[in-house]
Amino acid sequence: MAKLDQDGEAKLLAEGKIEEVVNNRTEKLRADLQKQLDEAHSKTTSAEARVKQYSQRVLDDRIRDAVMGKVHTSAIKSGDVLRAARELFVLDEHGDAVQLDAAGKPVLGKDGKTPFSPAEWIESMTEIAPHWFPASSSGGGAAGSGSGSGTSKAALMQMPAKERMELGRKRA
Repeated sequence: MAKLDQDGEAKLLAEGKIEEVVNNRTEKLRADLQKQLDEAHSKTTSAEARVKQYSQRVLDDRIRDAVMGKVHTSAIKSGDVLRAARELFVLDEHGDAVQLDAAGKPVLGKDGKTPFSPAEWIESMTEIAPHWFPASSSGGGAAGSGSGSGTSKAALMQMPAKERMELGRKRA
């Protein structure tokens, strides 16, 4: 093929068609560069998708860490907490979950120095989404629903179903 190309170019040069030879060579270079550009674009798109996927996992982990033990595990497992938090938080360049304002700058937390965090956010959600949080085991003079076993309703709700069944059998 290279020999044919050279023979074709030699023939065109002999005929004085230098511009056509230059155009042919230029077109080959353009095609090769376009192929390289398309390959690079494909790799970049694939890498960006992977980064987005892993960033979402890291963000979810940051949120879970902040809310673990503060909300019902069912609120985390169902995705309610994560969906709500994903609307507010993004990862910063250090991998921390932060809320950004309209200008893209981190919103400051209560102390006015550090960014608003998922831990601060979850505290603010007790009024908005009380169903996420365990019920208070005391207060208002209520003795709780532990039936004298020392186990509060909140603790019962945190237990796996199998353990709750075994505890119920022991009480009966």
